[in-house]
Formats: sequence, structure tokens, C-alpha cells
Amino acid sequence: MTGTPATTVRHAVHAVPTPDGAQLHATVDGPEDAPVTVVLAHGWTLAQASWDDVAALLAPDVAAGDVRLVRYDQRGHGRSTWGRPTRSPSTCWARTWPSS
Repeated sequence: MTGTPATTVRHAVHAVPTPDGAQLHATVDGPEDAPVTVVLAHGWTLAQASWDDVAALLAPDVAAGDVRLVRYDQRGHGRSTWGRPTRSPSTCWARTWPSS
């Protein structure tokens, strides 16, 4: 067999629990002891998959052990859940709008 030997890259998927019961979905690529950790946080209504092209560009640095790449789905997006509400919406509105 000829060619370049395949490089094994550490890939881990996590469900991180929060105090209010949400589960935040995170993907971590690369070694824990990499000199640089890059965290990619998506914008509103998106998911960590929006960073796939950037992750592909960083793949050689991850494979070399120079970068640890962390992507996660923010609360209520992608594969993350919302968790339990800490206040009812009526309580929030009551504090926002003055009474007549």
C-alpha cells in the first residue's frame, strides 16, 4: 500500500447538562493538550453545522495536534434543548410593562 498514512484525530461528542435541565450538544476535535483551543459559537437560529466549512479548513491543524476545535449548539438550537423556564412569561411581562 502506498500513499500518506492516515492520521487519527480525536473526535468526541458531549451532552453537557445545565442546572435548569438543558442539554447542550458539543463536538470536540483534536487533542486536549493542543496549544490552541478554538471555540466556534454560532449565531441566532443556526446550529454548529454552520461551522462545517471552517472546521474543514482547520482540519490539517487539528490533525497535526496544533488546534483543539470546539463547536456547540446553543440552548434551543441544533441538538441542544431549552431546559426548564425559571420564570413564567406572565411574570416577565408584568415587570416589563407598566400598569395602566
